[in-house]
Amino acid sequence: MLKNGTNGAELVEDNAKNGNSETLILNENQNNIQNLVDIKVGFTRQITLLGAIGLLVGTVVGSGIFVSPSVVANHSGSSGLILIIWAASGVLALFSALCYVELGTMFPTSSGSDYSFVYEGFGDLPAFVSGFTNVVLLSPMALVMVALTCASYIVLAAKIEETYIKIIAATFGNQVYGSAALVIPVLVACSSFGASNGTLISSSRMLNAVAQKGHVPKFLSLIHKKRHTPSISLFFICIISLIMLIPESSNFENLLKYISFINAALVGLTMSALLWLRYKRPDIERPFKVFLGLPILVLLSSAYFTVAPFFEHPLKSTYCLIAILVTIPIYYIFIKYKKIPKFVSNCFGSFASMLEKLNMGYPTEELKEKIYFKRSAKEEMNMQPKREANYFSYCHEQLFEFEL
Repeated sequence: MLKNGTNGAELVEDNAKNGNSETLILNENQNNIQNLVDIKVGFTRQITLLGAIGLLVGTVVGSGIFVSPSVVANHSGSSGLILIIWAASGVLALFSALCYVELGTMFPTSSGSDYSFVYEGFGDLPAFVSGFTNVVLLSPMALVMVALTCASYIVLAAKIEETYIKIIAATFGNQVYGSAALVIPVLVACSSFGASNGTLISSSRMLNAVAQKGHVPKFLSLIHKKRHTPSISLFFICIISLIMLIPESSNFENLLKYISFINAALVGLTMSALLWLRYKRPDIERPFKVFLGLPILVLLSSAYFTVAPFFEHPLKSTYCLIAILVTIPIYYIFIKYKKIPKFVSNCFGSFASMLEKLNMGYPTEELKEKIYFKRSAKEEMNMQPKREANYFSYCHEQLFEFEL
């Protein structure tokens, strides 16, 4: 019989002293089971105040500031208008940030950002649309933009003139500093590194939160045993980003249009969740509360930035809209009705087992508890000893399931 204990799993066999083969199997697997249960894996609070400020500044500055001014200048034609647009965008970003502060203080233990906020407000389907779109499209596109920016400045350092007019920082540096401007590509690379660092940290933890909720395969929620980082989520997002670099259409201007549309849609969804929580759950503690007009203003701005692109470049906007809407059938097929081929499940189960052997991924305490109690509730009464002992393998099988 399998009993629930303080460590999460405890095998008890009445005939343990008989020496039969089934008991030997139990004894042989006992250490593996106990080792898995005893491993305490999860995120640790290691970012200091200075580190958090550096992470925030690196993410805000990013890499787009070194290239996007040329795009804005081509469409505006006026230096004064460019400055007005930049100032207005900064104010709008500040209002949006204040709204996110309210959401973050409402759910301080949540690491999923937009996904978690939408989940609290609207439930499974809207949260899946937000989280899946963010980790599969938005975050990888942002990383691709960082890579393209670095590549542009490397090309400049190699004295290939065609990109000169597109990279503002280096053009300005060459005019003002002369030969000393060679240091500017290095500074741009440092800024790009900060942007990619912030994007990877936030997006990998969002993907981890999505996996914890069962909206993507559970193995994506595995945590590195020693470093306590979502290593599997990091690899996944990097692979998606590398794939996005391949198409010829992956240039800076196209990606900027895609990101602007998708980001506006997702921010609008999050602001809608904030307003809905104000109405539906007013009893939630809010250590920080913004003026009601701010989320409404951000929501209206997001709606404008989602609708307006259809008049300027309808084809690209349609692509973005389809990419967002396609997450809905994905949710119903793979999440709600769980139409997953068996061979796919087996492949990912073997992959999860390999990750564990390489010490790259371990389930968190919450996930181990879910796996264990789901198994014990369904199978305790009629399990054979061999199957009962193999709790370790059972975890690997469950890591591909979308919902526990």
